[in-house]
Amino acid sequence: MSGGVRMRAWQLPAGCTSVGRLELIELPRPQPAPGEVLVRVRANSLNYRDQAIAKGTYFGSAIKVAGIPLSDGAGVVEAVGAGVTGLAPGDRVAGTFFQSWLEGPPMAAKGEALGCPPAKGMLADYVTLPEKGVVKLAGSLGFEEAATLPCAGVTAWNALMTGVRPLERGQTVLLIGTGGVSLLALRIAKSAGARVIATSSSDAKLARVRQLGADATLKYTEREWGARAAELAGGTIHHVVERRDRAHRRAVDAGRRQPDGAHDQGCEPARDLRGLRRHGARSERLRRCARGEAGGGPSVRFRGRQGSLCVSVLG
Repeated sequence: MSGGVRMRAWQLPAGCTSVGRLELIELPRPQPAPGEVLVRVRANSLNYRDQAIAKGTYFGSAIKVAGIPLSDGAGVVEAVGAGVTGLAPGDRVAGTFFQSWLEGPPMAAKGEALGCPPAKGMLADYVTLPEKGVVKLAGSLGFEEAATLPCAGVTAWNALMTGVRPLERGQTVLLIGTGGVSLLALRIAKSAGARVIATSSSDAKLARVRQLGADATLKYTEREWGARAAELAGGTIHHVVERRDRAHRRAVDAGRRQPDGAHDQGCEPARDLRGLRRHGARSERLRRCARGEAGGGPSVRFRGRQGSLCVSVLG
């Protein structure tokens, strides 16, 4: 650390159970160690996971040590440590969610996920990360756009464009809910030439998602919405982007709006999923995107709770 140069950072205290305990502090600006880069953060995005960490509900418990939150951020390389060869000052980059999981199936050595102390977080003026823990940005992306991709964006891409049945032009995608993963899946699917059916419990959200390109929309609080989705798809839904949440599932099953404070990331009643299967649908599960010790393959339901993507720019 450099004793003379300071930076701003937001910090959560140990045992944090409220977003209101987030505190703006000053820290010495870090210096990159060998193999690391120093990134000046220009934009962040907020995922539901980040809120759960701040509220002390992530994986059922509060954080044990104080730390800087947020997994997603983008910025500019300010300096590089000894041995860094692939990046240089001035490069535009974004952090990766898992700092050591570069490819392949989940593994114990994939390392920590950013934003959950004691792991580093991105809500600071500067952060040091391993060279392999950042990726260069496409020239077409601004910092705010790039900051939405590391967690929810990569999850949506993995759900649709990798695995044994990558999405093809002309196929149909069903989105359960309108959270961050669903919205990014919508844009990816439309760019790939697919047809998209989106669901929500909210008329306002359905109107918004139609503006963003959804071809058809349904309320998942209505009876037999699964069979109706299959009809809209012409009999076959090729990919279902979904997540399971017990409280949300109970609300949907009972035909009620979701509980106050819940995020509309979506959850289908089992009866409606069976209805889809009777109509020939195939469900492509999301790879689980959670903290370091959680794993899962393409057959494991996604459990990282992405909410609406909110951008925060420091400085």
